[in-house]
Amino acid sequence: MWEPRAEACAAGFGGALLLTLFALVLRQLLRQRRPTAFPPGPPRLPFIGNIYSLAASAELPHVYLRTLSQVYGEIFSLDLGGISTVVLNGYDVVKECLVHQGEIFADRPCLPLFMKMTKMGGQVHKEIDLIMGPSRRPSWDDKRKMHYTEAVLHEVLRFCNIVPLGIFHATSEDAVVRGYSIPKGTTVITNLYSVHFDEKYWKDPDMFYPERFLDSNGYFTKKEALVPFSLGRRHCLGEQLARMEMFLFFTALLQRFHLHFPHELVPNLKPRLGMTLQPQSYLICAERR
Repeated sequence: MWEPRAEACAAGFGGALLLTLFALVLRQLLRQRRPTAFPPGPPRLPFIGNIYSLAASAELPHVYLRTLSQVYGEIFSLDLGGISTVVLNGYDVVKECLVHQGEIFADRPCLPLFMKMTKMGGQVHKEIDLIMGPSRRPSWDDKRKMHYTEAVLHEVLRFCNIVPLGIFHATSEDAVVRGYSIPKGTTVITNLYSVHFDEKYWKDPDMFYPERFLDSNGYFTKKEALVPFSLGRRHCLGEQLARMEMFLFFTALLQRFHLHFPHELVPNLKPRLGMTLQPQSYLICAERR
């Protein structure tokens, strides 16, 4: 007596389930459709988009994104679990978006390396001895006289890329960049790593070379394409404080110590991934000067 009704309920439930699944798939496919003139990008999987390829890559995310830019161009798109995302690579396009179109793109959604260069450490020690001597406490005013030390610190910021992808942005209205249409509400990633290794602005970018920040007379000179604290309306508000702390800590440490690795052990310079890039654990010897 109850079997036909039970079968009808089961059939109705199965039909509703299939209809719901179809609606979810259709919704996802519609969300993954790219607007006209939207930046190109790698193939994506349903629902998770490009998250799997990012997680499965043997490269660190910022390096992987730079690799993708060599295939899809300096502006390309990703799907991060249904969130349309545009990735900007290279100084020119990052500056165009964060400075020239800053109002639209302003919405919200290391030491082991230096120690590896012993000659460099000797030059910094000489400059510290000349400007502040063995006992006077370093001051912020000393910075403008210490050209080589300033060059080393700037090269550390360029080479190490502490926050390689900066902070994520979003467009507050529709925008057009290099012929690509970027709709309002699109998440935007600025790959600062690609800026700091852009061969258009940096000769031999894979080489740690502080002298690139010195002119022919040995004076420190700024480089426009160095943007470790990002650009535009949402650049890091703590930049000046961070630069001051970095200079004072660095000079105070080297004023008092010679630093070297024990038993010629050179640490692994590949960083650990977290909210920021962090150095691997390493051993260090500090001998009083």
